[in-house]
Amino acid sequence: MIIGSTLASMRISDVFGGWRSYVFCVIKQFALPLAGWYVLGAFISDELIRDIAFFMLALPAANVAVMFATEYQVNESMSAKNVFLTTITALVSLPLLALICF
Repeated sequence: MIIGSTLASMRISDVFGGWRSYVFCVIKQFALPLAGWYVLGAFISDELIRDIAFFMLALPAANVAVMFATEYQVNESMSAKNVFLTTITALVSLPLLALICF
């Protein structure tokens, strides 16, 4: 509800504008899971545990970031925007990463 109310107070151009959020999404949704796949593979021999950790890395940003930003009154709109964009990109990134790595 906090994310929705924060996004509702923003203009659509503000939600989808700004290059920094897209860089964050690419790093969070693609680069971090792919790097984690290779690093975890070197240290974890159990395939099931490695796969679970991989998908945990690939999941969207946590909603708790928006709650902390709201409580401490620090850039609520940016955190809500990033959580929203990572959730939207997860619709594409999760199946794509599953195809690449499995």
